[in-house]
Amino acid sequence: MSFQPTHTVAPGGLPAFAGPDPAPGPVARLDAGLAVEVREQRADWAQVHCSNGWEAWVDARRLVASAPAPAVPGAPIAPGGPAAPSAPAAPQAPGAWSSPAPGVPSAPTAPSGPWGAPVGGAPGSGTPWQTVTKPKPRVAHPVGGWLLLGGAAAVVIGSLLPWARVSAFGFEETVSGTEGDGVLTILLMGVAAGLAFMTVRPAGAKRGLVIAALVLAALTLLIAVIDIVNVNRVAGDLREDLGVDADLAFGLILVGIGAAASLAGAIVSLAAGRVRR
Repeated sequence: MSFQPTHTVAPGGLPAFAGPDPAPGPVARLDAGLAVEVREQRADWAQVHCSNGWEAWVDARRLVASAPAPAVPGAPIAPGGPAAPSAPAAPQAPGAWSSPAPGVPSAPTAPSGPWGAPVGGAPGSGTPWQTVTKPKPRVAHPVGGWLLLGGAAAVVIGSLLPWARVSAFGFEETVSGTEGDGVLTILLMGVAAGLAFMTVRPAGAKRGLVIAALVLAALTLLIAVIDIVNVNRVAGDLREDLGVDADLAFGLILVGIGAAASLAGAIVSLAAGRVRR
């Protein structure tokens, strides 16, 4: 069938689809003023034929009649009767639009203006086309994430160090954290460290994971505070009753500082309001 242009594309161009359905997205974009031939119409959709033989479906409301349109299935394109006769537009050379080869359309150009991605409306729905802006992912506050991660590392190191020191008769004995609650604090903050690592990634972490890290840090801090109180009480009793020099060691203090830092980091991440839901 020979090419007989009946319409031209309206100013601003027009997205073209493989069928009368906007769901798959446009396959190309027709340039403004391009001459096309309408072969079929379904409601507000029109199947157009281009000078190089390529066919696509477009929004019939965005076509401008350039000559008396031949009879096609469905309602006429322009209401009020056929348009006044005019000289047919000259056939366009291949390559004048975005898909130069029949059946092998090139990558569609980015939609511009009010004729963007078909969301909330399509031909036949009476709703104008809308441009969609994809929201950017929300990420955790980097300072809070690094504070949480650093505090967890401090707790693990402190748990391996001595928590208490006892000196008597020229001998000194230390009690390591792993001989008591240090094993528990390592497990708690080891998990918290994994959650903290997720908060410093570019993608951030979900709010539930940050809350879980906050709970683990709070439990570790509670354990450290209780052990500090107990060690000080026992050391005081040894000094008074036996005259033994007993004292709190640095490892337990480091555990308390690290747990407090991790707790503060989790709170900062949540308070910043940038954690992904």
